[in-house]
Amino acid sequence: EGVYFVNARKPSVIPGMLFSALSIALGLFYLFKALLTPHDRTRATAVEFYPPAGISSAEAGYILSGNVTDTIMLSLIPYWAGKGYLTVEESEGEKIFLTLTKVTDLPASAPEYERTLFNAMFKPSVRDTFVCETDSGYSFVTQLDKAKNQLAGLFKGERALLQNVRTAKIAVIAVNLAYFLLLTFCGAISLVDNATCGLYSLFTLGTIGSWSVRRNCKFRRNAGETVVFAIVSILLIVIAAFGSYVCASEDCLFPPAVIFASFVPVALFNLFAGRMICQTAYSRSVTEKLEGFRNFIKTAELSRLNLLMHDNPVYYYDIVPYAMAFDLMDSWAGHFETFTPEQPYWYYCNMHIWDYHHMKTAMFSGLSRPVSHTRSTHAASSSSSSSSGGGGGYSGGGGGGGGVSRW
Repeated sequence: EGVYFVNARKPSVIPGMLFSALSIALGLFYLFKALLTPHDRTRATAVEFYPPAGISSAEAGYILSGNVTDTIMLSLIPYWAGKGYLTVEESEGEKIFLTLTKVTDLPASAPEYERTLFNAMFKPSVRDTFVCETDSGYSFVTQLDKAKNQLAGLFKGERALLQNVRTAKIAVIAVNLAYFLLLTFCGAISLVDNATCGLYSLFTLGTIGSWSVRRNCKFRRNAGETVVFAIVSILLIVIAAFGSYVCASEDCLFPPAVIFASFVPVALFNLFAGRMICQTAYSRSVTEKLEGFRNFIKTAELSRLNLLMHDNPVYYYDIVPYAMAFDLMDSWAGHFETFTPEQPYWYYCNMHIWDYHHMKTAMFSGLSRPVSHTRSTHAASSSSSSSSGGGGGYSGGGGGGGGVSRW
């Protein structure tokens, strides 16, 4: 005969129903808030031949890409050179070596991130030259990462680029936590088992929501990224739905329809969570000009370039830092196949015939390669130390690919 418990206390359905109501309410509220948030995504309305006043190449790259890479930061070197703060000397061997020489200090009004990077290269009262190949070590890369964070922190208050970012993050946490608690308290027997299923849903749905927020912190998103986001999100929703199904079918205290009535708005909100984020008025005004400027760098016509070069013989080199920051150096250099810009006064090399294409390659290789090498060497060293009981390290963008986290 089986053993029966007389007057056994049945788990209360009240916590589960409360969290179900909370999941539905929060999910629908923030979903509609996201869908109803006005989005006026910037589109260039006019061609711009120069960047907005007061916007450096690093700031321009950050504004349009939404992160700070090594290449974006190193674009400041030709930017400073064009303003007379330093010179660049090239020497060749098995590799291209660049030596930077300080001409004068940055003005006191220069942004903090610029002064951090400049002082990392030219230590005050210590040295006035910086050999990229040998001086781009760990201490320099650490300061480079510090400058990245300072640049990202520059855009706040009146210069904030996005609004509702914090609200979107809080909403993702609140909605998914409420649904996790619903799954945890929906069972009649095992709280632990239900909590485990709830964790699957919390992780999968939370991943979608946080990814959606991160995507909408960028002003430029390619179609491939959108397709990947859609496919991965569908797979994660299926996994979350399966976890919810397990909870609903194992001694659930209330009908499965209650679980899935909560699941639908929660899943939909996570998909569209990023839509809560929108540009500020300052961001729209600056980004519109930068988009027009970027499009010109990418698709400039020869006739217009001839006029600009006639008015400003160093126009090509004035734009080089921005082309680097926008990852458009090949496009920018390609417009000048029919005529060669004169050698800039700040770049020294031993070529008998000036080749601006060679300079483009030398600048990219001579500046980025040493930093990339330092990062990869330190990462390998940290990995080796960790495997033998050590640890430690630093974070920051990889050689042109990393960035400052938005989440």
